[in-house]
Amino acid sequence: MSNFRMVMLLLIGFVLAVTPALAGGAKEEAGTAKQTNISVWVQADAVRYPGFELVSDVFEKTNPNVTVELTNVPGGWGDLYRKLLAGYVGGQWPDVVYAKGYALNEFASRGMLYDLTPYWKQAKDGELNASPNFARNIETGYSFKGKVYGLPRGQYWFALGYNLDLFKEAGLSKAPDTWQELQEYAVKLTDKGKKMYGFAPYTYTRVDSTFVEVMLDIWTEQAGGSIMNTKADGTPEYTIAGNPQSKEALQYILDSVYNKACWLDPELEQSTSDMIYNNQIAMWWNHGGHVSRYAKAAPSLNYTVGLMPKNKTRRAYIASQAWMINGKTKNPNQAWEYIKWFTSREGEAMFAPFEGHVSVWEQNWTLPVYKHPGYQGLINQLKLQDTKPFQIHPGWVAVRAGIAREIQKILFKKTSIDEGLAAAQKAAEKELADLK
Repeated sequence: MSNFRMVMLLLIGFVLAVTPALAGGAKEEAGTAKQTNISVWVQADAVRYPGFELVSDVFEKTNPNVTVELTNVPGGWGDLYRKLLAGYVGGQWPDVVYAKGYALNEFASRGMLYDLTPYWKQAKDGELNASPNFARNIETGYSFKGKVYGLPRGQYWFALGYNLDLFKEAGLSKAPDTWQELQEYAVKLTDKGKKMYGFAPYTYTRVDSTFVEVMLDIWTEQAGGSIMNTKADGTPEYTIAGNPQSKEALQYILDSVYNKACWLDPELEQSTSDMIYNNQIAMWWNHGGHVSRYAKAAPSLNYTVGLMPKNKTRRAYIASQAWMINGKTKNPNQAWEYIKWFTSREGEAMFAPFEGHVSVWEQNWTLPVYKHPGYQGLINQLKLQDTKPFQIHPGWVAVRAGIAREIQKILFKKTSIDEGLAAAQKAAEKELADLK
């Protein structure tokens, strides 16, 4: 065990002393029950992984008859998602999975997950009574066909990050309030001679749900529209072709990138983080994970976070990574106690110094780590009714990837807005048809 983890364990010792049943439910005395091993797969970088180790260590101390076999799966979220899909049939699944929240519907629709509804009903008014907003999020974003299949490990959503030093140099003293101001500020903050851009929209090139969320969903909904609704029978319906709000959003984006030349060039997207660290990007979409990354990679970066600039709305989406349990596990009770512990107020507080995603417990927002202005700006965004959970459905990943490929052609000026939206509609319909 590292010295850091040992110190952290000592610091939280008093919690264990006053809360003997902190992490588990009803437990038998040590030595009187059979030892149970639960395997857990996570995906984490060097900053986050020690947090998983620490919280798992404390769980074991308060559940002495359970041993946690923790594995950090190499690669990215997409690699983990594909490995999980491929491995389930061959029995290569752990008891507990930690993956992107959008995978939950996909896995649940294939019968891969354990139904957690009875556990949730028992815990939601007690150990997991974080807030009414949290309960709604669980019962919409972590359920499939009315049954709960997961719990979140923190939450994240986008708000506007901006560089205070660059704002001061440009004579700007507050965040832009509207789309028009965002563009005006970006023009003023752009200096191509210094390789500085006014705004970076987070991503141009990823072929996944995040791309569609950031480059189409959010902007369309801020313009007062939507690209998807859920029909009475629970199936999704996409309305992309000819969507007037999507057209308005994409025209605004193209005008900013090409005509005003004040947004990051799409060809430079891979260097976005380094440019933010080096004071070359003045404004960007920011979520909680960025706060912890900046603290490590660019501690001198002087920035804060404000509300999303408004058109009709200030829309942002709530998402998170999700804890899920193998539908074939032989240890459902122990697996539930483990993910419940991570989602509990104490577990989230313990993990907070390692991970930027904001705690699902509003009571934890007073912790020292969340005093950072980046987190405070994100908390202010969450308080808006405009910030809501994803609408996820089976086939989400494939459908969104198909849409993303067509929207990218628009952003790289390889097709017109109308042609690209029509192609995106066809791609979504094809992927949905293939699921039937």
